[in-house]
Amino acid sequence: MDRKATSALARGGWTFVFMLAGTPLMAQEAEKNWQFMAGIGGTYGPAYAGADDFKAGPLLDFSASYKDDHFFAGFRSGVGVTAFRTEKLKVQVALGYAFGRDEDDDPQLAGMGDIDGQLLGILRLDYDLDGFVLGAELKGGGDYGATLDLTAEREWEVTDRFALGIEAGTTLANADHQQTFFGITAAQSATSGHAAFATGGGLQSAGVGLTARYGLSPSTALIGGVRYDRLLGDAADSPLALDKAQPSAFAGLFIRF
Repeated sequence: MDRKATSALARGGWTFVFMLAGTPLMAQEAEKNWQFMAGIGGTYGPAYAGADDFKAGPLLDFSASYKDDHFFAGFRSGVGVTAFRTEKLKVQVALGYAFGRDEDDDPQLAGMGDIDGQLLGILRLDYDLDGFVLGAELKGGGDYGATLDLTAEREWEVTDRFALGIEAGTTLANADHQQTFFGITAAQSATSGHAAFATGGGLQSAGVGLTARYGLSPSTALIGGVRYDRLLGDAADSPLALDKAQPSAFAGLFIRF
């Protein structure tokens, strides 16, 4: 799948749309071993992490799960298994993919070279705390380095068809990840014109998102949302970060079958 087709979801931390798409208004019969979800729509967000130029793009999503996520596969979740589960805690391990960055994504990236996509190992934990879902997702591999996403999510079913959700979270990154996406080597400085910039690990961003879902049927829903992220630390200080504010939005039709 084209990296630009999923960039707004991947960069903006839109984990909550997937939680909403799996809630009772879109539930299937419990006896079905396999369940699938497909989504199509549009996104709007920064051309790259730190850009002050915004672009619209398609939203494409697909996922499959076996016996309530004993095994799962999806564009964002990766391919994995639920390794441990209690009434409140769920631990998953997966192999995923991180889309890279093309230097032709934006004029500010000219001369920076392309960042190739990377296979990632993923460890994901979710804990249900009286209706709030607390999450932690550790991802790492290759030039991507490693990131840790910490989130808190809550959904309210306003009516039998309409639900609202909120998510807040922060991303921490190690020095390798920061250097790959926000650092500028001496060679890149010579070809791009940007000043050389070395990064360290630490907080990369924090944000909050609002999501709404309208159920058209037990298996079909319209889902849309807006999100505001803000770059922090070395990511915010990078010459590539022309705007610390990184708002994004999406809307789509999601079907479970």
